Amino acid sequence: MQSGGGIGEVHILSIDLCGCFTSLQKELKDHVARKGPVDILVNCAGYAVSRTFMDTPPEAIEGMIRTNYLSAVHVTKILLPDMLRDKTHPSCDRRIAFVCSMAGQVGVYGLAAYSGSKYALRGFAEVLRMELERSGPLVTLAFPPDTDTPGLAVSLITKHPHTYCAFIIVSVCECRLQLR
Repeated sequence: MQSGGGIGEVHILSIDLCGCFTSLQKELKDHVARKGPVDILVNCAGYAVSRTFMDTPPEAIEGMIRTNYLSAVHVTKILLPDMLRDKTHPSCDRRIAFVCSMAGQVGVYGLAAYSGSKYALRGFAEVLRMELERSGPLVTLAFPPDTDTPGLAVSLITKHPHTYCAFIIVSVCECRLQLR
């Protein structure tokens, strides 16, 4: 889709976001050379391991940091210069979205590593928005509800019961009208 309102092309890439930065950079730069700069970038890679911090293996923690945070940072680092440089559309018409999680707003019992990775993503996106405020692209944080994916199905099976209790307590303490 073109950000100017017209219908354009949508390109979805299936690439290893957690591998070597140099390999990722080559793949993305090759794509930009073939198709042109990105108008709308949606960083949406992510997964969760539902375990207490002490029960979460270091490999799972590192995997969530790489997937949920660093992949978005790296993709943005690689594509942003072309988004700023290309004059086909003004930079302010371009968009970068980061798909976050409510666990990046409030800590969730049994999701210490996941929440940490999403807090990092949120912090990065908030600062990037400030840095690009005058030049564009516009940066957006999205907090979608649970989405029916294979990853969610696994996390619901392994999610600790205290997660739900903590959610209800926080919701009540914050005087929320609805619990979602």
